[in-house]
Parts: sequence; structure tokens; C-alpha cells
Amino acid sequence: MNPAQQLIADLQAMNARLEVKRGKIALDAPTGIVTPVILRRLKKLKREIIVELQQPAPVCDSAPCPVDFAERAALIADGCGISQQEADQRTAQEYGQPDFDSLCSETVTGWKNRLAACDPYVIDWRHAAMLAALIAFCDEWGLLAAQMEWDATALFGIDPNAPYPDRQRHDRHGIAVQLAVSKLPGIRLVELTREQAVFQTATGAIQRASRFHPARDNAAPVWEAVDLQ
Repeated sequence: MNPAQQLIADLQAMNARLEVKRGKIALDAPTGIVTPVILRRLKKLKREIIVELQQPAPVCDSAPCPVDFAERAALIADGCGISQQEADQRTAQEYGQPDFDSLCSETVTGWKNRLAACDPYVIDWRHAAMLAALIAFCDEWGLLAAQMEWDATALFGIDPNAPYPDRQRHDRHGIAVQLAVSKLPGIRLVELTREQAVFQTATGAIQRASRFHPARDNAAPVWEAVDLQ
């Protein structure tokens, strides 16, 4: 699925309607769905979206695959501007409450898929190295992070207006990004709780990063921020 198809699917999953009228995109969406991030994606992918919308609908005998619980909850959280916990509750009302461990595993798979779908060289070689480090973080700490209810921005957030994370204020980074771009030799994550992440440097010094930081209010997960470059 290309970026235009993905955006169309995301909007349709949030009950938004897209069509082409007189060569322009007409969008009919519930209140609160069109966030600044989505609006910038629409502008960037305008031509590709128009091409996709003008394609004839495929003939298919089977019903479309439903969006999984984690993806649907993420779409609701982003589109409605609500917390992940509230989005999970709304999604549970639609789908029924899934097994918690299965939900956490699906969440981690979703993070990894979105990271893997990013163009590794959209900025420069350092971006490719950072993406590889973030995927490795998912493998080592992703399941625990999901169980501790860390959201994508708290883990993978960067400033969407800056071209590369090492030029930003570090307090705007998610904790996985902090770890990936840190210049401290030998720094590693040693503990993750619902409230904070604990890092240890090669010298044994301890650093802590809060799960909740006001500087991240304008941040976005790396896959959304990179899509805007």
C-alpha cells in the first residue's frame, strides 16, 4: 500500500469520505478528524490521492479485511484528539475487548510496520540508522512498553517541523528516539515503568525520562513527521 492509499484507508476507517470534484479533493469528515498532521499529508499527496480516487473500484467477492484493534484505536486517538486509553475504550465497544497480551503484541507489530514503511534515506544516512535503532527497541522493549501503556509519541515522537532529531530539543523526543540519537557512549535503557524510563551510561550514571512531558504536546511519531518532509 503506497502513502496515498494508506491515507485514504486511514480516513475511511474514521468514517471520512473522499471524492474528486472538478479536479479537486472533496473531503467530508466528522468533526475533529482532520488534524493538522492529516491536513499536511493531504496537501503533500494531493496528486497521488486524486489518481487513486479516480481508479475504478476493484471487483472482489470477499468482504474487506477489518482494521485490527490496535490500528483502529490509533486512528480514533489521532482523529478525535483523545487519549489512547479513551480510544481503546471506544474501540473495545466496537470490537469487543481483546486479550490484553494479544492487544499489546498487535500494538508492537503496528509500531514496527510503520517504522519499516518509512523511507530510510528520506533525510540522510543518520535517519536510516535511527530507524534501525527504533525497530531494535521494539524487539527488546516494545512489548513491555505496550503493557505499561506508553503511546507512540512518548516512545517515537519527534518535532515534525525539524528535519532530523539530533537538531531538536531532546525533551521533545520520545524515549526510544532519545536512546537512538544520544551521543553518550554506552547508554542503554535499564528500566521501564508506567511513569518513566531509566537510562544508564557506560560510567554507571543514571538518567530518567518521564513518560509525560509537556514539550511533546506538538510532537508526532517519527512515521508521521517523516511523511511531511
